[in-house]
Amino acid sequence: MLVSVIIPYYNNIDFLKEALNSLENQNYKNIEIIIIDDGSEVLLQKGQLQNFQVNIFRQDNAGPSVAKKLGVSKSSGEILFFLDSDNCVTEKYISKAVKIFKEQEKIDVVYSDYEYFGDKKGIGISGEINVKTILLFNSIDNCVLIRKKCFEKFGGFDVFLSKKGLEDWELWINLISNGVKFYYINEPLFKYRVTNYSRTFVEANLNLEEIKDYVYKKHSKFVRKVLMDLYYEHKMLKESPDFLLGNIVLRPYRLLKKLFYTK
Repeated sequence: MLVSVIIPYYNNIDFLKEALNSLENQNYKNIEIIIIDDGSEVLLQKGQLQNFQVNIFRQDNAGPSVAKKLGVSKSSGEILFFLDSDNCVTEKYISKAVKIFKEQEKIDVVYSDYEYFGDKKGIGISGEINVKTILLFNSIDNCVLIRKKCFEKFGGFDVFLSKKGLEDWELWINLISNGVKFYYINEPLFKYRVTNYSRTFVEANLNLEEIKDYVYKKHSKFVRKVLMDLYYEHKMLKESPDFLLGNIVLRPYRLLKKLFYTK
């Protein structure tokens, strides 16, 4: 099963080499590496990466969504793996994901936890994907493996968000709303670099309200359904015997608290 690793690149050759070194150390070897130079100020030359087996393509600066879509169009693999050029991947990530794809045909996306490095240390927990919370915040990083046929069927990354940010969040909502199955590996299998000038801080946070407005409008039917489900779930909970009994039991304590704080 060939895995196509798609890496959008812009300007930092040292970070890119770290990412490529992490791919060289994979215990799964049936991969191709496709780098899209997104209009770097100094064009990426293959001679700079002579120690790596890579395919380099170039485009005028158009942002990650456009770059990743171009990478997909140049890919040959059945599985796509999106890796940002400033991140790294542990040696087991691809092999673990491929095993899941082979064993579970209904799974189309595999993702994991991650380790922060750079200006922040610690472990990031992605958690099981939740329809209710995915509309509030992006709990899954771009560093996922996805079946190519699934990516292409649902349109991939939205090019409108290419320079604004959070194109991965929009894609997860799109896939979930269409019933795509995700698989969560509860283990940190890639390293997420944090810097004060990373794209998340510089662009996505500045454009957050505009991005949310765009995404909610684009997926308005799905948003309405989730909100209605939450409404009826809350309504049924308030009418349940357990909820009513809880209110009865707690009423004296609430009264005492009210009397105490009003004196």
